[in-house]
Amino acid sequence: MNSQERNLRLIDCGEPETPPPLIDVAAIADLRARLGDRAADEVLEDAIFEITESLFAIENAVAAGEAAKCERIIRRLGADAASIGLTALAAASQDFAATLASGDSAAEGAARLVSVAEASLTASALVAG
Repeated sequence: MNSQERNLRLIDCGEPETPPPLIDVAAIADLRARLGDRAADEVLEDAIFEITESLFAIENAVAAGEAAKCERIIRRLGADAASIGLTALAAASQDFAATLASGDSAAEGAARLVSVAEASLTASALVAG
């Protein structure tokens, strides 16, 4: 095998993963159908508030080097995100928890999580509004 073939083998990692959509619109529609618009709006607002609070807590825990605390908050964040159809944020939370469990850099995982959260929250405001 020559060096070019070896480089191609290193690059070929199979099919790329398709990232989850930011929002599961059907989950929000289901929430509205089950609870009605007013109650669904309250659930969405409460969850978005909790997600925002969790993001601040994660940033503080990462800065303080409190990995166990950070992991607990991330798991709650992922559950909150999944409950209102923020699928990309739920997936990013799982990825970040795995990053912490493996001992990799928490700062990079936190930055990605915040970026996905901002996009997800913006999209949810557009869909919910």
